Amino acid sequence: MKRAIPLLLPALLGVVLAGCASSPGGGSETITTEGGYGPPPGGYPTPPGNQTDSYGIGQPGAIQGQITGGPAATLEERVVYFDYDSAEVRAESRPIVQAHAGYLIDNPRAAVILEGHADEQGSREYNIGLGERRADAVRRLMGAMGVAPQQMRVVSYGEERPAVGGSDEESYSLNRRVEIVY
Repeated sequence: MKRAIPLLLPALLGVVLAGCASSPGGGSETITTEGGYGPPPGGYPTPPGNQTDSYGIGQPGAIQGQITGGPAATLEERVVYFDYDSAEVRAESRPIVQAHAGYLIDNPRAAVILEGHADEQGSREYNIGLGERRADAVRRLMGAMGVAPQQMRVVSYGEERPAVGGSDEESYSLNRRVEIVY
């Protein structure tokens, strides 16, 4: 019996260590986006204007009616644009937020990363804070719609991951955004 104890200890240690390894559905997981980070081929859609016949995403009038929430949403259905130096969710962007909130409520195990971005105007530090305030505004709105806090995570990239290059108002307006990433 005394000889069996030294032989059992390594076996027990192996079982314990195997049980500590991450398993599907447990522990941490790596979250990636389709195709990684950065703008998609062809760039991001044109930011919303004051069009009454669209939800304010993509080209004016490009998306009408029902917006898809969740991982099946198109890129245009995942981007919330902001005005210059603002962290207030535009009225025309609320249907996008509502569609994703509905998906998250219906799928309590799903989670989302809200990536805040800013244009290159302002200091790097200020833009990191502005991107965070923008992402937090979307998080608060989703929370008010009933999404559980543990389903949302806020990340700010400030000006570090522009949707498009350029130093003109059109480029700036495309970079002032929150991306909803599953």
